[in-house]
This record gives sequence, structure tokens and C-alpha cells, in this order.
Amino acid sequence: MMKKLTALCLALLVLMTGIAMADTSFTPGVYAGEATGMGHLAVEVTLSDSGIESISIVEDNETPAIGGEILKTLPDAIVAAQSTQLDTVAGATITSAALFEAVDNALRAAGVDPARLTPQAVQASEETETLTTDVVIVGAGGAGMTAALKLHELGYQTIILEKQAFVGGATAMSSSSSLAQGTRIQAEQGVEDSPERCMIELLVVGEYENDATPTWLLSKYSGAAIDWLSDEMDIKFKEDVGSASAEYSVGRARAHVSGSGTGLVEDIKAKVDARGIPVLMNTRATEVTNDNGVISGVKAVDVNTGKQYVVNAKAVLLATGGYCYDDTYIDPALKSLPNSGSKANTGDGIRMALQYDAVLQNMNMVAVAGHGIRIGDTSHHTQGQSKTAYRNTGTILVDMNGRRFANELGRHAVLFPKMKEVGRTFMLMDQAAFEAYTTSCVNSKFFSQEQLDQWIEENGTGVTVMAHADTIEEVANIVGVNAENLIDEVAKYDGFVEKGEDTDFGRAVSVSLSKEGPYYLVEQCLRYSTTLGGVTINQELQIVDHLNQPVAGLYAAGELVGGVFGANFPPSTGVGWALTSGMLAGESIAEYLSK
Repeated sequence: MMKKLTALCLALLVLMTGIAMADTSFTPGVYAGEATGMGHLAVEVTLSDSGIESISIVEDNETPAIGGEILKTLPDAIVAAQSTQLDTVAGATITSAALFEAVDNALRAAGVDPARLTPQAVQASEETETLTTDVVIVGAGGAGMTAALKLHELGYQTIILEKQAFVGGATAMSSSSSLAQGTRIQAEQGVEDSPERCMIELLVVGEYENDATPTWLLSKYSGAAIDWLSDEMDIKFKEDVGSASAEYSVGRARAHVSGSGTGLVEDIKAKVDARGIPVLMNTRATEVTNDNGVISGVKAVDVNTGKQYVVNAKAVLLATGGYCYDDTYIDPALKSLPNSGSKANTGDGIRMALQYDAVLQNMNMVAVAGHGIRIGDTSHHTQGQSKTAYRNTGTILVDMNGRRFANELGRHAVLFPKMKEVGRTFMLMDQAAFEAYTTSCVNSKFFSQEQLDQWIEENGTGVTVMAHADTIEEVANIVGVNAENLIDEVAKYDGFVEKGEDTDFGRAVSVSLSKEGPYYLVEQCLRYSTTLGGVTINQELQIVDHLNQPVAGLYAAGELVGGVFGANFPPSTGVGWALTSGMLAGESIAEYLSK
């Protein structure tokens, strides 16, 4: 099982007693080790006669805001524990696993067996530091960092606390596509849209389980948020609005130029750094404080050292994400599916808000999504790449019986339950489609080229199924799909393309599969991640209590807010709401402070 580094791991190390390093002798010196993460990773490990003295990163190709942050902090954790037997970092599994491997290789070069180095206890610090600012923001995801940029623009100081070793949260794990109604680009391209039209379509997808307040804020201000980030903050978005879809009657999405959430987060974090906004990594907020009922800041702890922080502030923004890793609210039935959400989403903001009588809503609602590939014990979102394949190639989605069962480009709320009903599902792709799909996934850093090479070599025998063969019959036989039916289904689909109409499911069809192999069957994995419930807010994004009164000075943004999406999770709304609510929270807090 892959190791998972979480804040909890190192916190537990603080509490561990009696754990000692195995009796191992060391030859002092500097030893080199290499491994492959998102690219080549090289380290130098300095040993004394008694243990690991230091770890230096010699070469890496990791993304600065995520993998790069891990490489700043994880070496110190290894030195503190005198072992690489720690958990990999959730959200940066490839980078952290590569670092462990590179250090292990250096240890082996020194004649040390890494398996004999069990983690040593890390001593907790009794140090407490007091900080003072205008606003403390809890969570350095898309919402939190966007709010910090807006507050800085309006002249207010902020401190951002992030319990992980890197920024980004769920935004970093997205495709970067953001709902954006009413943008400059929509107007330039002649797209007719309105807040009312957008809201109606969100309500329909949400089965009218939405909270009208945040849904209206998203519908009305999402375009303004993207225009502000693009034009004023110089965040680089693609100059197009996407296409109409089963959920949306017009194109109203903007994606980052990189096409990945990682790229979007990198861009935003660079703007945060350029403005000198402090971000305290590995720092978990534990309590929102008050002085005679007036919000006064937060208490926090460094998850690696135990150092305590008291952050005094005039307002607090909770942008802590959702609760997909908090079993308090997750239906046990979902546990049969992989959880592909951010492991930082443990409901911290909910617990802190409840101290102030916050009202929770829709807590039983969790988005189940399809079009992910299983990696280890989880699944990674590749939905955008899958939809592109359906839209531009002859790729079809089939079940184990070799049959299509739904419109591959239909509404998610219809397609995903069908996928769950039929069981295992696969995209059938030709060579051109497979190359376009995997190249985009690698470029978006959903998986590495080395992982892809491994899966192709495994040819359907591993956890991640990417089976391939020269004929449709052969590839079907590899994974046990009914070959006769699959061949028949391809012929039927070709007939739809010739007629220009899919009479089975109504998909827009224009391209057939290639008549020549190789062919690929790529297993598609249902997963859950985005939680749809959370705290209730008013139009100023203040958290409200059971008397529907705002908690003065306490705000929420991003996935922590409940009711935005209703019963389902429309495309592009997660990033759209993160950026929109972050901007609006910054504006509302500034207005509150000005009074």
C-alpha cells in the first residue's frame, strides 16, 4: 500500500514514545540518490556516524507551488524522524514517494538498509508565537488565496494558515475550468448569457436542493471574478468560453492556460508571494477565538514541531474545504468507491464554525463523479480528457457486456448513476484518441509518464487498467469484456456516424473509431470527492447562526459553504465558486473592517 503523509502522521509522531532507530552503523559522508517523480529527482544525503544529518535537493522538476513546497519541508521531517518510513503527502503522492525512494537509494549507497530505520519520536515544542494582522485566512486553496489578493488590493494585511505542506487544496486537483457567467470574453464572442439563465440551469442540475444565496452569488459574480483575476491580477486564463453542454445551454467556462488546477494554483500563489502575503505552511488552525463575543483571531499549531500560534485579527475567513475525509457525515455506502478528494478536507472549518452556532445544510450530499482512473487505493479525475475524447474522436463508453449504456456526453447526474448501475466501465479508444487523452493527462500532471509506461506494460493486469491489442477482439479478451458484443457495438456506432444521428442515446456523433489497431480499453472509475453540504452564509459570506444572525467577523468561502450546488455537482462550479467566493469574501471583509 502506498504511504500517505498527512499532518496527522507527524502529529502522532509527537506523541509516540519508546520508538527507537534500529541498531545501525553509519559511515559518515555525503551520498547521492536518484528517483523519478514528475521528472528526475536527485538528492544528497549527509550522514554522521550516528544518523542522517541533512538532505539536500540537487535536481528536481516538480511544480513549485505543490511538489516544490514538499521538497522544502519533507526532508526536514525525514531528518527529524531519522527514517523514510513516513506517509506520502496527500495531493503530492508522486513527489513525496520519489523523495523517499531517492533518499533510500542514497542510504543504500552508504551501506544502510532503509527498512531498518524506524521513525524516531519528534519532540513537541512548548514555544508559542503571537502574530497580529487585519485578517487571518484559514486555508490556502483557490478561495483563501483569492481572498488574500482582494484584501491586499483593498489595503488590508492578511496571514494565511495552511495545514498541508503545499497550497492549492481541491483547486490544485481540478482541471482549472471555472464557471464564469458574464465575462468580457463572453461578450466579445457574442455569447448571450445572464445571471438568471445561469442560476436556473444550476437549480435544475441541483434538483432545486440549492441554497439560493450562494447559488445566486456564483451565477451573478463568477464572470466578474474571472475578469478581475485575469485583468487586474494577471492570472492567465484561456481566451475562450468553452462549449455548451448537457448542463449548460451556452459556453460559460474559463480554464487556466495550463489546463490544470496545478497551473492555476501556481499562478495564484506567485501573485500572493509577489505581494508579500505570508503563508504559514504545516500550520493547522484549531480554534476561532473571541474577546467578549467579538471574533479576535485563531489559535493554530505547527503540525511538525508542535509550536503554538496565537493569531490576533479583526476578522477570520474559513476557507478550509469540505469534509470528504470526515466519516462523521459521509454515508458508509460511499466507502465502496475511491475517495479522490483532498485529504486536507477533514471538516476542520465545520468544527470551528459550530463553536459559534453555525447552521449546517445538505450534509448528506456528496458528489459522485465518473471518468477517473484508479491509482493505488484512490482515483484521479480525468473527466475533462474523457469528455474531449467523446467530443472529438470515436471513443465510446461500454460495460462488461460490451455495450454502450448512456449518452457519454449527457448530464453527469444521469450518466454517473448509470455507470454505477452497470458496474465496471471502459472507454474504447483508437491510437490517436489514446495518445491525445494520455498526453493531456500527463501535461496536466494527473499522472506521470513513468506511471503511464508502467500501466501500458502491465496491459490490463494491474490496478490501473489500460489494456491494448491490435484488434478489438483481442483487447476485449484481455479484460473480459464480451468481444462479440463490443465488435457489434462499434459497427452500430459507425452506422450512427454515417447517418449523423445516435438513435440509441442522442450523442452528437461525427467521428468513427479507426479501422486499424491498436485499440485500448481504459477503465473508468466512479469516485467521490466534493462534499455539497456545509455552513450557511448570508450575501456578505458571513456565517449565520440558528437565529439567522451573522456571526460578526466570521466568514466562509469555497467548499466549506453548503448549498451552492444542490444535490449534484455541475461541471466547472467547484473552481468557479472557489474564485468567486474568495473575491466576494475579500470585498465583504474589507467593508466590515472599514466600519
